[in-house]
Amino acid sequence: MLAHSKELICPEAGCGVQLFPRPKSAKSAVARHLWLGTQQRDGCDHWTGGSDGGPMTPRHLWVQTRLLEMCRELGFSAVAEDHHTRADVLVAAPATALEVQLRPTAFVDRTQSRRDKGVDTVWFIASDVSRKNPSVRTAVATLPTVYFEVRDRRFHASRSGFSPWDDPSGDLSQHAEIKVFGTVFDLSATASTPTLTHGGMSAREFLREVLSGERRWMEPGRPGMPIIQQGRNRPGWVRPPDLAAVSLTDHKKRTPAPAAEPEVPAVPRQPALPSTSVPEMSDDRLGCSPGLMMTIGLTVVIVLGLLLLL
Repeated sequence: MLAHSKELICPEAGCGVQLFPRPKSAKSAVARHLWLGTQQRDGCDHWTGGSDGGPMTPRHLWVQTRLLEMCRELGFSAVAEDHHTRADVLVAAPATALEVQLRPTAFVDRTQSRRDKGVDTVWFIASDVSRKNPSVRTAVATLPTVYFEVRDRRFHASRSGFSPWDDPSGDLSQHAEIKVFGTVFDLSATASTPTLTHGGMSAREFLREVLSGERRWMEPGRPGMPIIQQGRNRPGWVRPPDLAAVSLTDHKKRTPAPAAEPEVPAVPRQPALPSTSVPEMSDDRLGCSPGLMMTIGLTVVIVLGLLLLL
């Protein structure tokens, strides 16, 4: 085993962290085991106490319990540690598994396993999990995930070292709030046109919107979602009306305006030509009254009659 130590990696699918065999020393009570070494920054504690293969850590149990309580307070039927799906929290309807993840795991395989059973999975990944880990990067880029952090309500910014799960009195839990972020998008309040931007919200409000269908997971490549460096639309949680507003704006930008019809030059109006008709002459314009004209007519008739007699 020692001769091939460089070939040893964590057996948890998707982890990939290199491990080193360490034999039991004479001065140590620790049995022979696999060791991370001094150069591992990503971290790995699979198959140890607190991992998928051992007892649950106080932090994991605290977050899991809070998510379960939130679901029930919102009116959703939920149970912890479902045997069939191995979900941390299983919501009955819509059939959704809520998974608290404090370290890299086989995100893709475990998600597909639940899909085969008719259950979707929402991954709550701790913000301090290494984002350089291949399985974490793949999960955030393709699966319904969200980062979370436990914050102290008494402070506006996050405060390191805040660990209500380590407080036996429970006083710190009264001031604790789970915030989610990283893959949450909302309409920008400052942009002049509808634009999606990174957002953050309480886990309680997030669960209310997701489980009610108000906020949905958009798969990679969905038009209207923010563009990543590779030129592809990134995935994330968004309200459908917000996405529709952005998509409509993008469509208008891509659609060319209709070409204006060419103006027809106006035909200049020709001046009116003078009339060639002979105006009718009225009796008045001839200088004769109607009575006189009748007398002249009778006289002409009489004269013509006399000429015929001759």
